[in-house]
Amino acid sequence: MEEKEQATIAELIKYHRKNQKMTQEQLCEATGISISTLKKYETGLRHPKAEQLQRIAEALGISDKEFMPLKVKSRSDI
Repeated sequence: MEEKEQATIAELIKYHRKNQKMTQEQLCEATGISISTLKKYETGLRHPKAEQLQRIAEALGISDKEFMPLKVKSRSDI
């Protein structure tokens, strides 16, 4: 059986943002998070606190549970 990887919060934020066809700038406007902070979240250089994840989820129209660890078959699934 093939071992599956876990998507990171960084990858999930970027995935859901792109899935909603939002730019980083649009997400920043909707959440009040600075562009430099969002870029750090999406590259994994910084990890958002629960409050920021909640704001991001609300802006993306998803549940904050969507940021829970997700098993994927390959990085191309993200």
